[in-house]
Amino acid sequence: MSIALCPVRCRRRRRLPLAPRFAFPPSFGFVYASFTLPLVFLLGAIWFPGPNYHGIWISVPSLSSGTKLELWAGKLVLKIDSKRRLYLNSKRISQKELKDALVNGLARRADRVVFLEGDDDLEYRDVVSVMDRIRAARAKIILLTPRARAESK
Repeated sequence: MSIALCPVRCRRRRRLPLAPRFAFPPSFGFVYASFTLPLVFLLGAIWFPGPNYHGIWISVPSLSSGTKLELWAGKLVLKIDSKRRLYLNSKRISQKELKDALVNGLARRADRVVFLEGDDDLEYRDVVSVMDRIRAARAKIILLTPRARAESK
């Protein structure tokens, strides 16, 4: 008497031939989605570029080499020296008087521009704090760099 280990007759599975890679065209929904979604994301990125960042807007004048023009003649020029003293049109003012002096100086002007000149030895935060006060007076800031001063003379 023989004892069978497998009650069901085990057969070897037969391998079916594989279908070709592109046996049938993709469905319309797949084609539509694969072209439409990237187009929608691309157009959305163009029309809605992201958050609008705000900062301190400044202008640095650039003069051509032949120009010898005194840009700041008759304008409000605020100078900060190396000891953090403020001079508005060559008149010394304190930090507390700065806002009132700017408001009074800008009240008679249509352009509302303040030329800012800082000493080379100043720290960045000192210049930025003065720039914040100028912006609080609702004035446009134009930085006077040593290069712009040298070119204008």
